[in-house]
Amino acid sequence: MKPGAVCRLVGLFMGLLSQLGMAQSSYVWQGNQLKTRADSLYVAGNKPLAEQHYRQLVRYYEQHQDAARTAKALTDLAVLQLAKREYPYGIRLLRRSLARLAGPASPDSTRFRAYSYLGLFFKRMGRFDSCQIYYDRATELLDHTHTRQNSGTLISYYTNQGVWEIDRGDYRQAELFLQKAHALLAAEPGFNRRIIDQNRAFVYLQTGRYAQALASFDEALRTATSADYLVIANKALCLLKLNRLSEARATMQQSMTAYRAVCAHTKGYTDSYFLAIHYRDLGAYYHKKRLFTTAIRQFRQSLAVADPTNRAGRSEAWRFMGQTLQEQGKVDQAVNCFQQAIHWAHPSFRNPDPYTNPAKTQTWLARELFRALTAKAGALAQLGLLRADHRALDASFDTYLRAIDLAEQMRRSYQTDWGRLFFTETAFDTYLKALEVTQQLYRQTGQPRYREALFTIAEQSRAATLTSLVREAGLKLRTLPTQERTAERALLDQLSGLQSSLGYETDSLKRRQTEQLLNETELAHSRLLTRFEHDYPAYYQLKYAPTAVSTATVQRWLPDTNTLLLSYTLLSNQLLMQAIDKGRVSIHTVPVDGRFFALVRQFRGALGTSPGGRQYAGHKAAMALYTYLIAPLRDELRGKQRLLILRDGVLNLLPFEVLAPKTGTYLLQTHTISYGYSAHWLLLMANHHPTTTDRLAMAPFNEPVGEAGTYRAATLAVLPHSGSEVAGVRGDVLLGAAATRTAFLENYASKRLIHLATHAITDDREPLRSRVAFFPDQPAHLLSTEAIYNLNLQQTSLVVLSACETGAGKLQQGEGVLSLARAFNYAGARAVLTTLWNAHDEASAFLLTRFQQHLDKGAATDEALWQAKLDFLKSDLAPRYDHPYFWANFVLIGPAEVIETPPRRWLWGLLGTLGVGGLGWGVRQYHTRNRTRSRSAMGIG
Repeated sequence: MKPGAVCRLVGLFMGLLSQLGMAQSSYVWQGNQLKTRADSLYVAGNKPLAEQHYRQLVRYYEQHQDAARTAKALTDLAVLQLAKREYPYGIRLLRRSLARLAGPASPDSTRFRAYSYLGLFFKRMGRFDSCQIYYDRATELLDHTHTRQNSGTLISYYTNQGVWEIDRGDYRQAELFLQKAHALLAAEPGFNRRIIDQNRAFVYLQTGRYAQALASFDEALRTATSADYLVIANKALCLLKLNRLSEARATMQQSMTAYRAVCAHTKGYTDSYFLAIHYRDLGAYYHKKRLFTTAIRQFRQSLAVADPTNRAGRSEAWRFMGQTLQEQGKVDQAVNCFQQAIHWAHPSFRNPDPYTNPAKTQTWLARELFRALTAKAGALAQLGLLRADHRALDASFDTYLRAIDLAEQMRRSYQTDWGRLFFTETAFDTYLKALEVTQQLYRQTGQPRYREALFTIAEQSRAATLTSLVREAGLKLRTLPTQERTAERALLDQLSGLQSSLGYETDSLKRRQTEQLLNETELAHSRLLTRFEHDYPAYYQLKYAPTAVSTATVQRWLPDTNTLLLSYTLLSNQLLMQAIDKGRVSIHTVPVDGRFFALVRQFRGALGTSPGGRQYAGHKAAMALYTYLIAPLRDELRGKQRLLILRDGVLNLLPFEVLAPKTGTYLLQTHTISYGYSAHWLLLMANHHPTTTDRLAMAPFNEPVGEAGTYRAATLAVLPHSGSEVAGVRGDVLLGAAATRTAFLENYASKRLIHLATHAITDDREPLRSRVAFFPDQPAHLLSTEAIYNLNLQQTSLVVLSACETGAGKLQQGEGVLSLARAFNYAGARAVLTTLWNAHDEASAFLLTRFQQHLDKGAATDEALWQAKLDFLKSDLAPRYDHPYFWANFVLIGPAEVIETPPRRWLWGLLGTLGVGGLGWGVRQYHTRNRTRSRSAMGIG
């Protein structure tokens, strides 16, 4: 072919390519124009016309066989169906979208958006199993792909995840998701932030932070384009919770006015969800006004308008109506209402007989089912007591057991500690009422199953969050690969550092940035825990397996016949005491009233207040409390020297060692005493076996700190005896300027025993603000409770906290005292030697020096503490410090054990020297013998 012809062909080909590119560019440009127009109409509120444009966009991209853009347009069209409540149609559109994304090169961003909205659509339809599947797929895409997601899509995803967690009752997890969504708003200024503000307000409402809730509802209304009747309705509910009834009623009317305005503007508009909660809240208002007939009428109206898919709303309305009937004295009718509430919360359970319960309590509406079961159990108990009806009492017992089983599953499903703690506190009353019904049945029948249930329920009611978290830590070691545990450890270390830095950061901008990073890290940790459940079936199965501890298990665990476990549980008007030894289980109850609690306060005040030269004035209260707490158990105590005590409520603040059968005596003189959060927790910790023998002791304030900067914490006084206190610890001993927070964090993880002779700063109202002080070489010299929670103390048998009030803190129902000591136990320490009130420097030094000496002689930890206290009472210090204030504050929490003593450093040095010398002598002898043998062979004499 001639060169000219070739050039003409090339030119023609390039022209065709150019035209094709222009056509492609024109087609994309036209599609973008259609998309922009549709989006503008949607934002302007003209949703019908916007929908027409989105349909046109779908057809346009289908004509051009552009699968990716068709999928995106189908997703946009599906989102419009949310407002119209056309959920099945929206699901079909999203599935069509996913079908277009079947190719390997399809964009993950569109798939992520489709999965997210499929989860939301299924949730709105009440199909929670499908909802969870698609939310999980969206989360997996987010975690495992590097595709950049649109900010608006991420905001919607995190908001919807937050709402999902609200429905589950994990309010801390919900708050984390909503905070993440809020942080992304800066990248999407046009996003409707009202939805986020409203849901954050709802979290505050459900967790009792009513002032924050009202402020957030008002903020949501300020950012709304028009009066939002749902936000106003939720604000009314908040006012109702605060018993501001007239304001609540006026706000309800305001929400109905706003709703009717929307109906007038949009032909055929109705919102059954709003109407259901409006009439429900009206019923609650009239209930509070004690206008019961009117209240019931409103609840029935709520049921009449509620959509059948709104199972949670229907369950709640039936429960509210039952509570109103119960208050009217119509208990039979109330029980039937509660049975209806159970049915709506558990779709597969349809038996109308109130004496029956679901065989299994697994449901996506667990929170509503728990409330309905608890309400029915209470009503059946009322029937049983009113009519002396054993059948009703037994049905109440069975219903409480179902509720408690469900509560255990719910608690374990929450991935944040805060969420578990909050749930434990809110569910605590159910356990107490269950114990009272069980005690009544045991008193009437004497049947062993009720006696066993008393122990099991009491166990489940105490330290449930701490126990479950310790148990799960052990499960991870057994079921997760090393790299997964390492990944979690890295996140926990990061959380610990961020939480500590918040304690001293004063720059407002840096503080906000740290808080945001902290929230993101906590969210990453909770998502990692969720993935563990999905990816490792063995971990999931063991995590949710029944874990009730039996009395027989405890009896097998007790070390000998001289040991007695005592469990105390405070009920509404009686004290339940359970005693377990190797051979028997016994139960006692003692009536308690205001006088008992006054005695506890009086006794605690006499013990914990510095005497300042005054004589001990607590003998009378000690003897009175002895008659309540110890005297009923004198038969069980006979021949028992070691006591393991499980305390409850205000009893957590008492050292039982000081209880006295008569003036001038103490229980300490006849018994070794240690404490536990629960028997289950003691068993878990006893099965934890550290492999190291190393020890660490620190005394940051053994000498004056001096002047070295503005953050040298002049208020932290010198503790002159703390140096001698730790000097006898066989291990690494860090004094003064060497005892820094950094040194602790670098050395603690491999230590069997950790001894901190220092200052502590406790906060009873905000326990997470409590801190342990180290040498003030930097602003961050305090170790916070939150940071301690995330330490790794799996190798630690004992932490000695020789500081003020490390065992004191906020008393939380169902969990005990939220103290610094508990934080160390939470981090994995088997046992903690802690203080219930201020630690006196000289007395503490004597006690803990003797404690270490007895420990090194082979005494178990509880016996070593017992001997140290007896030594103190016989010492030269006793006349000067003749008051339990100086010695009774130290208590041991955790299983007793003999802690192996490491060899002394000088002995290792001597052995090393002898070893090296011996090795050198052996080498010389070897060569000498070899030379001799060689010379003989050569004939040299």
